[in-house]
Amino acid sequence: MVRILQGLLVAVGILAGILLISNLDKGIDVISKTEIQVVLLPGGQLEHVVEAFPGTKITDAAAGYIAVPAGKKEVLERQIARHREVQLTLPVVTAPSFDLARYTKALQEQMKSYLDGDFGKIGFMSRPQPIPVTDSLPEMLKRSMSYLVPGLFLGITLGFLAALLAVWKPKAGKVLDTGQSFLMSLPDFFVVVLLQFLAIAINKLAGSPVIIIMQFVKQTPLLIPMLAISILPAALIYGTLRIAFEREWEEGYIKTAYAKGLSRPSVIFVHMMRNTMEDFLTIIPRAVSMALTSLVVVEVMTGIFGLGGYAVNQNIAYVTSLATTCAILAGFSLLVQGLFAILRSRVVVTTKEGA
Repeated sequence: MVRILQGLLVAVGILAGILLISNLDKGIDVISKTEIQVVLLPGGQLEHVVEAFPGTKITDAAAGYIAVPAGKKEVLERQIARHREVQLTLPVVTAPSFDLARYTKALQEQMKSYLDGDFGKIGFMSRPQPIPVTDSLPEMLKRSMSYLVPGLFLGITLGFLAALLAVWKPKAGKVLDTGQSFLMSLPDFFVVVLLQFLAIAINKLAGSPVIIIMQFVKQTPLLIPMLAISILPAALIYGTLRIAFEREWEEGYIKTAYAKGLSRPSVIFVHMMRNTMEDFLTIIPRAVSMALTSLVVVEVMTGIFGLGGYAVNQNIAYVTSLATTCAILAGFSLLVQGLFAILRSRVVVTTKEGA
């Protein structure tokens, strides 16, 4: 019961954090409340404008900046824009400041929108009106999960099997160790770029686009996102299990097993896997988080309209639904972590062999 409550508190904390951070920009003010910029018509003079509006004064004649009373800025800005010598007025960008009142109001409006069933909108370049994100969510979710889930399982499988091969065949392990160190040093976007270059080379050799590199209308890349999502989690799992297997080789029960005449594969599969299962189940949640990060990167770089990359898609003018899609990805991560926490409590023995 205590673990369930802890898990719920973590989930609520993460979702609350997403809500707070997603609205943070609405509390940051970069527009001066006491200055406006005036663009004059040919022959116009800034002094005439200031004389026509008592309470204003010139602060930078070259830039056209004039100071106005803070409480009357909006009214005076509209009036000054209609002056016969003024072409238009512009806001003055100043040092960023945080307005707690604006931020609190934005949070209240966001919560009210959620309670009213409005989870954000997506503004398309080709459409005059934005559409609710809920209209696109099923397709976005289906598209992202189509390579996230298989890519994650592929990464887990590859990392686990590679670790077994490394401990079974020490010479192969040295090669795999070098490859793992190299992969872990690469940023996500570089992995995607390498995969795209490799796909281009294969397409040229084949003489036709056998591997889709970017999303085009309804054609969505599958192989590149799946591989990009699987590579780094596989390297992470491999490194963790490699250390765990090395640790177990030093234990006394291994020498006992050898003294009984067991072969190296028997020692690995019968004894060592049991003692390293906790390490394996513990690293999976972190691998899931890494896979989600790779999902966002690969969708951005391949132009896929999915949960991670839709906000910067070239066809999107603006979005107000980032908190919603981030919450969905966070929910997926929390679900996986919860499942593996249950597995750890039920599968992993409390007293390891040889302890």
